[in-house]
Amino acid sequence: MSPVTTTTSVSRAEVLAPALTRGQARSLEGQAKRHWRTATRNAVQFAAELRRLQDGQAHLVRGYDNFGTYAQQTFDGLTAAAAKQLSRQGGVLLLLERRKRISLEGNGENLPGTTALRALSAVHGNFGERAMLRVYDRACQLRPGRAIVEETVRAAIRETIAPPEPPALAPPAAREPAAREPAVEDLDEDEMVDELPEEIHELLERIDLLRNAVADLRLNAEDPVTARRELSNVREELDQVTDALQIAYGDTS
Repeated sequence: MSPVTTTTSVSRAEVLAPALTRGQARSLEGQAKRHWRTATRNAVQFAAELRRLQDGQAHLVRGYDNFGTYAQQTFDGLTAAAAKQLSRQGGVLLLLERRKRISLEGNGENLPGTTALRALSAVHGNFGERAMLRVYDRACQLRPGRAIVEETVRAAIRETIAPPEPPALAPPAAREPAAREPAVEDLDEDEMVDELPEEIHELLERIDLLRNAVADLRLNAEDPVTARRELSNVREELDQVTDALQIAYGDTS
């Protein structure tokens, strides 16, 4: 055996851990599952607590004009954009609790998974409270006795929310020839986004947050107290878009 072969064999033996027995695997799996359940529950309840902080205007109490900035300074490792997204998801949790679907007290009851919560938040922002509740109820039926996940929510969306009517085709004379160079609109959206500079990624993210804030304002327009709060969020997000636009393209004035 050559020296090189011997060295490789020893290195692999040092790197690879010994195989687990079935008993050891079961024990570690049980421990990991407990940690996973705790981590998921904590993440969901943290989102609800963030929303309570935002609704209670904790950032003003602490001397911050912007909730995202306050959250970023208060919770180590949390960005302002992530805090606002989590707070939006927390709003969905509080709504589900008010409608007697879940309980946030103690260890919680019927709490959705983190991926399901993100999907439900998107449904709420795009279609409103009633549609979101229909989707949630159907998702629970599709996954009885278990925490719903994003795939369950998507299946429920397909069953409860009718897809939009496809646009009418243009007359044959108005159509472009089949053989042509690919246009920008033919490119996959993910491929286009991946090629964008980091500053444009940030701008697009800020625009999405602004769009969600406007959607929340529209959903709560009939409640003067909530509408004013949501209008304040819209103004904050608009300021963030303005800053991101200036970073991306320079002075836009």
